[in-house]
Amino acid sequence: MTSDASDLASSDLPNICKSYVNSVGIDWVRFSFLASSFEFMKALLNVSDDVDDWMDGPRYNRKYFTVPLEGVLVAADELPVDGVLTCDRFTVDFSGNGIAHFFTRYEWATMYTFFQPVMAQPGVKVNRLDISLDCFNRRQLSVLKSARYEKKGDVRMRWHKKSVNLMRSGKGDTLYLGSRVSNSFCRIYNKRAQEIARDTDPDTLPKHWTRLELELKNEVAFVAANKLLYGQFHPKTLAGIIRAFIDFLRPDTASDSNDRRREIADWWKRLLASAERVPIRIPQPVVTLDKKK
Repeated sequence: MTSDASDLASSDLPNICKSYVNSVGIDWVRFSFLASSFEFMKALLNVSDDVDDWMDGPRYNRKYFTVPLEGVLVAADELPVDGVLTCDRFTVDFSGNGIAHFFTRYEWATMYTFFQPVMAQPGVKVNRLDISLDCFNRRQLSVLKSARYEKKGDVRMRWHKKSVNLMRSGKGDTLYLGSRVSNSFCRIYNKRAQEIARDTDPDTLPKHWTRLELELKNEVAFVAANKLLYGQFHPKTLAGIIRAFIDFLRPDTASDSNDRRREIADWWKRLLASAERVPIRIPQPVVTLDKKK
């Protein structure tokens, strides 16, 4: 489903470049389940009981197999015995390609109907959740424009300025915000150049394609997933979570020392269809006297 340029396009498929409409969506998700959810996973992904192509691989340093769905991987510490998992937990990894293939196979599904039963599984964890913002308008978002705003202090972000890094390359520029090992990380890069480097025919790509990817992990990813589930994955909820981590600010408000009072840039507001911030707050553990002792 897409909309006109005045609003964010909503798509259950992350590969939305064919429409050339600025869009926001889920580009990667990784779940961790209790062994009791193994039957649920097999039903969800149409995995037979006689899987015999487990192998030791580089993913998570665990045994894994690829299910009959491109871009989806299941990993566990032990092999299943007669279709039953013997270890405590297992991981299911959906790349952007895997998400696209899932929704191509199950045309009735939406991101909400996919997440709702998954998040209802006992003990489920969200190890990773990537939100992508694709922009096909050079005047709105580009890597160098983002870098200029950051350098001038016209960006409000949750990452320390020392963790910002601009990488220039013949394969396309990339602006990194934050650390890959932290629970939140952002990259803004030339997606068109990346696809061309993968031997994609340039004539099949938009003339301008910049992608902002917000990578969330562990508790932050779990809280974000529940926020999205509550908002039924409306594109403005996705955009609001992006705004909780990064905002580009109007340069003419730079005199205000408190960036919380500064207005966001007009182009950023249009790009995100005036979405309101959706704060991601991690519940703090209650410290009791017994725990202190």
